[in-house]
Amino acid sequence: MESRLLTIKDVRQRLNCATSTVYRWIGEEHFPRPLHLGGMARWEEQDVQAFLDKAKLRRTKFGLKPKGARRPGRPPAFPNPNYTPKK
Repeated sequence: MESRLLTIKDVRQRLNCATSTVYRWIGEEHFPRPLHLGGMARWEEQDVQAFLDKAKLRRTKFGLKPKGARRPGRPPAFPNPNYTPKK
């Protein structure tokens, strides 16, 4: 199977982030290093997709907190006269 090579512009669009973010992630070893072909940086499409799949797995591994959910025992951000703490 032939893999398509992506430019930094393609990678930025796919990840919806800045060029500096991509290179920072590379430096922190979170994102795959590019192939250098004649002074051009290119990423294999399958490597970028694997990065996204791994990020999705991390997101769902611990579950998503439902909107409005609070940590147990934490009072509301704004005082509510009807609020009574659970015992």
